[in-house]
Amino acid sequence: SFKMLVLRNQFNEFERLFNSFNSLYTPVISNSYQMDNDPAVNVYENGESVKVVAELPGVEKDNISISSENERLTISGQWETDDELTRSERRSGEFETVIQIPSKVENDSISAELKNGILTITLPKTAEVKPKQIEING
Repeated sequence: SFKMLVLRNQFNEFERLFNSFNSLYTPVISNSYQMDNDPAVNVYENGESVKVVAELPGVEKDNISISSENERLTISGQWETDDELTRSERRSGEFETVIQIPSKVENDSISAELKNGILTITLPKTAEVKPKQIEING
């Protein structure tokens, strides 16, 4: 009766909320699992430089582009794709991630190394933001 109607309405509301949440945060059920394509990135900073470390397993250096502009570092590229794929749990397709650089850096001195699927980008800080050791006289 009335109690059953209230419970049914509460269940319908819960089901509606669950379906809304589910459609926003879970991939469409299919033969593949869709993952966020952006690589995992850590940013480290010390007195001399900023270091960005990105996980790019299976990506060749020719498929990676790095640019630095206005204290923003952009890493973009292409994950391996295979037309004969029947199940996919690995990343594939294009990716691009933009990282806000926490300090001013020397754009002309940026270096990058790709080793075992780990991309390490070293961004030397400008002289004006490097800490200065002050000598005491006397």
